[in-house]
Amino acid sequence: MNPEPLMFFGEKTNFAHPCLIEKDSVLIFAAAPSNAGKTYDLYYSERIDEGWTAPELMPASINSSGNEKFPTSYKDTLYFASDGHIGFGGYDIFKTYLRA
Repeated sequence: MNPEPLMFFGEKTNFAHPCLIEKDSVLIFAAAPSNAGKTYDLYYSERIDEGWTAPELMPASINSSGNEKFPTSYKDTLYFASDGHIGFGGYDIFKTYLRA
C-alpha cells in the first residue's frame, strides 16, 4: 500500500512520535493542533474497519499544561516524556498502565 497522511486536525498541526500499541490497533501520538495552543499533548486513535477513529485527547493524568512527547510502550505500560509534570526538570520520563 502507498502511505497516506492521517489528517486528524488539519494542515497546520504539528504531529510527532507515533506509537502503535495493543497489536497495532491503537495509535498514540503527540500533536500540537493550531487551535489548542502551542504545546504538544498525547492523543490516541483506534483502528476500525473504515480506517482510524477521530483522535481523543489522553486524560489529564497524562497531559499537562506543558509538552508531552515520545510515547512508547512495553507490555502493559505506556512510557512518555513530559516537561509539565513535577520532576527534575526538562523532559522527565513517566509511565502509566494501559487498559487490560
